[in-house]
Amino acid sequence: DEILGAELRAELEEPLGPNWHSSLLQNIQHAPAPVATLFLDRLLSWFQAHAADQDLRDNRPAAILRLDGVLGVLHLHGGPAIRQAILERAVSEMDTGASGRIALAWLPAIFRLDAARGVETLEHALAETPVSARGVAIDWFGALFGDRHHQTLDLGAPVFTPDLLLRLARISYRHVRLED
Repeated sequence: DEILGAELRAELEEPLGPNWHSSLLQNIQHAPAPVATLFLDRLLSWFQAHAADQDLRDNRPAAILRLDGVLGVLHLHGGPAIRQAILERAVSEMDTGASGRIALAWLPAIFRLDAARGVETLEHALAETPVSARGVAIDWFGALFGDRHHQTLDLGAPVFTPDLLLRLARISYRHVRLED
């Protein structure tokens, strides 16, 4: 922890360039649970201190990539209290108008932690969004359920009840035109 923890902190605090990437963060996400848990306190502290950074609000891709990596580790290896903290922050960010690319970090986090809340948040976020062939709804649906760059959600999972699937289908038919 002394060496790798310091390295992780340095990577998370370094100024963001256009090609920012953290191999260490990626390795932690795929590490066995006993190894990954050694870094949870540092990652949670970073998350609590930086989840509302201006870089994220400006939709800077590297900042969003960093947040997404931290969320991935915390979700995969954190306990119920950590997951609840993520859910509360993600819902709060979406409720206060997170849009664009940053929503692609917050929405999957909500869906993974509470599918019903994810559907509710998506409905609310897209309520006033105009239908467009290349609009935000297209980007969000692609990222959540079938984009090649992001881990997609498994609609076959038991948490996606028939009622939730019907609501998702209705949202998608409102915002994703068949001709597109």
